[in-house]
Amino acid sequence: MPAEVTAPAEEVKAEEPAAEEKKPEPEAEAEAVAEPEKPAEEVKAEPVAEEKAEPVPEPKAVEKPAAEEKKSEKPESKQATIEPVDEEGDEVVKPKVVEEEDEVDKMELDQYYPEDHIEKELEDSPISIRNVQFTSALGQNSFKRYNIHFLEDDVIIYCVSNRYQTFNLTTHEYKTYSGTDTDGIGSIAVHPNRKYFAVAEKGDKPSIYIREYPSMKLYRVMRKGTEKIYIHCEFSATGEKLVSLGGSPDYTLTVWNWINQRVILKCKASSQEVFRASFSPYLDMVLCTSGQGHIKFWQMAQTFTGLKLQGDTGKFGQIDLSDVSSFYELPDGKMLCGTEAGTLISWEGVLVKAHLVLDKETKAPLHKGMIEVILYEDKHFITAGSDGYIKWWPLQDIDIAEGDDCQEVAIRPTKEVSISTPEGEFAHIMHMIKGKGMWLIQDALGRLWQLDAKDY
Repeated sequence: MPAEVTAPAEEVKAEEPAAEEKKPEPEAEAEAVAEPEKPAEEVKAEPVAEEKAEPVPEPKAVEKPAAEEKKSEKPESKQATIEPVDEEGDEVVKPKVVEEEDEVDKMELDQYYPEDHIEKELEDSPISIRNVQFTSALGQNSFKRYNIHFLEDDVIIYCVSNRYQTFNLTTHEYKTYSGTDTDGIGSIAVHPNRKYFAVAEKGDKPSIYIREYPSMKLYRVMRKGTEKIYIHCEFSATGEKLVSLGGSPDYTLTVWNWINQRVILKCKASSQEVFRASFSPYLDMVLCTSGQGHIKFWQMAQTFTGLKLQGDTGKFGQIDLSDVSSFYELPDGKMLCGTEAGTLISWEGVLVKAHLVLDKETKAPLHKGMIEVILYEDKHFITAGSDGYIKWWPLQDIDIAEGDDCQEVAIRPTKEVSISTPEGEFAHIMHMIKGKGMWLIQDALGRLWQLDAKDY
């Protein structure tokens, strides 16, 4: 068994106040994280302060999406529908018509919004902004799934309260930027070429703001995708599309042509809370959503009535219904998802192909608690979760797994590592991203861990 990682919790101290500016460019500094104790023999977890700066790669140009369809002389409403699903325990979702969006001026690829652009007039709060001064925002929303992203090899972006920050892992310099809408930041996503990032906000009819990095200039705005809050957004693997997920009360799933600021398709994702929406890593026309007690498989299909979003809910069958926050598509189209019990489910279509456990007889779970992370690298699936363990599973074992009448199939990890403090407090892993030579791990207990990737 691999040795446990031991590293102290981060300590962040507030710096001297800095006056707030209307333009999103206030700066502040964060103190270095305390030096960790010497790590265990096989695992090297260091605080973020120790990472050396790597050369920043030149951002690649964003690929130009397909040309926008020409409108007829009398515009008609576009339809995006979900085919009714008639299955036990699931309500039948009726087709929903997407109304024609407001006219949006087409912008050239090299065109930006002016610096003095005001997207919407906001009412002043009872405690007027004129009477207060912003000093700093410390920490990050550690319980927010998928909150940390790389903008450069040594620069990350994340949201905190109603602002978002960039943080340099080498210099410990951070910059704070204000949101545009009233109630905070719902989600952040970074384009595959790292030249753009999306900030999906909260408020009355919030918008998604696409900014260029590192200039931070406003590039595009996505409007009318939800009523009150965005809880997740994500670019497709090609970078040509953006998917957004609205929260209560509408839970709207929207696919955007983000460069042209237009909705491609929009519909209700579920009647229950939804955690995540993501494109297939192989096809932009295939998506998956998951959340409270469900996982749903989507396809953008061309029918005789037009382009539609068709969604089918996974049937858990004999397996206990579970919340699902993590999933990943296999190269052959099968889907793998985690459960709150710490097991994995392999899906073929909407049916369970195998229920993966450590022991078939005792049904011992793969993790002790909810699996929050599923990644794929070098012919291995990587899982992590609330028990503080990261484990590697061979693709071949998962791909060929097929359950019998009881559906359970036993698999074993090729390696594993635990993340904990010197006092033995295990991390609650919410998210993992891989940088150059290291893993960055988001801990729901308020810490940010760095794991040397040379051995993992």
